[in-house]
Amino acid sequence: MRTQVAIARCHGYQKEELDKALGRVLELLGGLEKFIKPGERVLIKPNFLSARKPEEGVNTHPEFIRAVLKKVKAITSDIMIGDSPGGFGKNIDEIYERSGVKQVAQEEGVALVKFDKSRKIGRYPVAVCALEADKIISLPKFKSHDIMLITAAVKNMYGVLPGIFKAKQHSIAPSNKQLAPILVDAYSIRKPDLSIVDAIVSMDGNGPSSGRLRETDFIIASTDGVAVDSVLMKITGLEPFDLHTNKEAHDRGIGEADLEKIDILGETINSVKVDDFRFSEIRLLNRAPKLIAWLLKLLMVFKINIDNSKCRRCKLCEEACPASAISIAEHKCKVDHSKCLLCMCCREICPHGAVVVDKSLLAKKMWG
Repeated sequence: MRTQVAIARCHGYQKEELDKALGRVLELLGGLEKFIKPGERVLIKPNFLSARKPEEGVNTHPEFIRAVLKKVKAITSDIMIGDSPGGFGKNIDEIYERSGVKQVAQEEGVALVKFDKSRKIGRYPVAVCALEADKIISLPKFKSHDIMLITAAVKNMYGVLPGIFKAKQHSIAPSNKQLAPILVDAYSIRKPDLSIVDAIVSMDGNGPSSGRLRETDFIIASTDGVAVDSVLMKITGLEPFDLHTNKEAHDRGIGEADLEKIDILGETINSVKVDDFRFSEIRLLNRAPKLIAWLLKLLMVFKINIDNSKCRRCKLCEEACPASAISIAEHKCKVDHSKCLLCMCCREICPHGAVVVDKSLLAKKMWG
């Protein structure tokens, strides 16, 4: 059977609009009953990156989560919501609170869980909640990504690896090509049974936390997260195999990245295409061949620094840094640029927008 990806227009997070759009993509894929049976335990796995409000567009929108929850509740009552953001996860309560998901879980009578227990699968610690769920519905937020170009269906399952483990991987896999196999490993350990991407308000530019919000007005769903990401790449104007996770997963037979072998149902790629989608300012450094990248790094300098006026001294960035390049003190915050990997973990996790990227003259001319 050919891989199917369903796309529906969705103009906002109002209940009626969400019900209509979700109903459409689920109908195109054969109905939610095709994926979930009565009595099954279901894990809803959103994308929670940091303690941001819904209107900041960093996390999966709480009303999007609620709309999916209501449809799942019509089939089974054994439902939990959970994720493991970067860092040590010490601020997970704050993330759940500020993102709006805590209120949704309370109002809908659904368990909100922490991925505080894990089980080793090979070399990877995997959240027990994910391993014990009968079904997983992944709800990524569509955003650009400093390292990987975009973050969507495949990368969202990186969140089943709890704690600081994820950040530490950047020290051994600092580039997108090196990180891709790890992301695909995480995705393949417990592939979601269904991925439904919140691309109603997306983020481009310096995503996944400091970019520009875009009203892209659609949702996209499939049982194959690789196919979802492949279609999203084409929607942004790039080719599916420009995303290293797509190539890695396709080569390993984990998902379909060849658009010729994917049936796109509902809206077409052209009808939701985002012609002016912008990618991260450090994209060239990660995509260029080694020699060119080395020359670019000499000329196009990007340096991570801390804006002391915005920093709240929560030390999340210091703890998340895989290179131990950041030190946060009461009167001064420092970044050791000789250690910095430009992995952007610090910028991703900071809930206050205090992590900034200072640029050389050439970098400013190219990126503003």
